Amino acid sequence: MQVRILGSDNKPEIEIYDGAEKLIHIKIDSEVSAFRINCLNVKRVFSVYEEVVRRHTSTILLNEYSQPLGKIEKDRLLDQTGIIEVEDLQMNYRIRNADEQTHIFFTEHSREVFNCTLSIEMLRSLNDTYVSILLFSLSWYAYLSKSKQGILSLALN
Repeated sequence: MQVRILGSDNKPEIEIYDGAEKLIHIKIDSEVSAFRINCLNVKRVFSVYEEVVRRHTSTILLNEYSQPLGKIEKDRLLDQTGIIEVEDLQMNYRIRNADEQTHIFFTEHSREVFNCTLSIEMLRSLNDTYVSILLFSLSWYAYLSKSKQGILSLALN
């Protein structure tokens, strides 16, 4: 998967491609920390906020009705790794810089679910909120993919 950033600083758009196929389109409104996502023919609006409990910060994903749907908990020692939850899907993520590119790996139960690549310069241009939105968007895509596979297998049985 490849990441592209479009738009202005306060209302950027992020697109994620697999080859030539656009998988995810994200429109961010930085004034209210909200984003609109379109992936797998599902359109949703989410917002994010930081929650601090005992000097530990978690990023919380809220749906359009301000109900929590997920969270990111960064590792206390390594800022580039952590756990991300969306609905009932829990994955580990790791951001690694190598050869002028940044790789974001998602694993579930010690097996790689998918990874995503963007340039180091692109990652540096994103603030922490935008990186959280990117991580949540990729997790939402994984959640929808897994849900649709489950529905398809139920329909075939």
